[in-house]
Amino acid sequence: MPLRLTERQYARLKAGLPIGKTNKFGAKGDVEDGIAFQSTFEANYYRELKLRLRAGDIRNLRWQVPYPLIVAGVTVATYVADFQFEERVGDVWTERIVDTKSTETRKNRAYRLKLKIMAAMGFEVREVVKPSTSRHRRRRRV
Repeated sequence: MPLRLTERQYARLKAGLPIGKTNKFGAKGDVEDGIAFQSTFEANYYRELKLRLRAGDIRNLRWQVPYPLIVAGVTVATYVADFQFEERVGDVWTERIVDTKSTETRKNRAYRLKLKIMAAMGFEVREVVKPSTSRHRRRRRV
């Protein structure tokens, strides 16, 4: 019997992602330009950044950028930023580090600790937060 895949499954397979893997927070992965994103929110933000890149508002767009977290001269962990780019502020280009999060994932203790270490190292991380959507919607009685 032949293997049947949906378009999304084929795109995930082509991008090197597992087909059936699920996210513990319920996020659905997405693929854009051959890049596998962990959520559709993150992929949509990437699409928005591509438009800003074409308009000349930002430059040097990178994604999944690792930052070693160093405490007292020892690398204790690695923070992986969703996006890094330079943004024009007046006549000056300023580095931006952006992380896309849902209201649930931004409460993660390890993530919060990594943000504090990044701040202590002198990096400002901007969070782009997806509005909360309840996974358990109430059904209206008719």
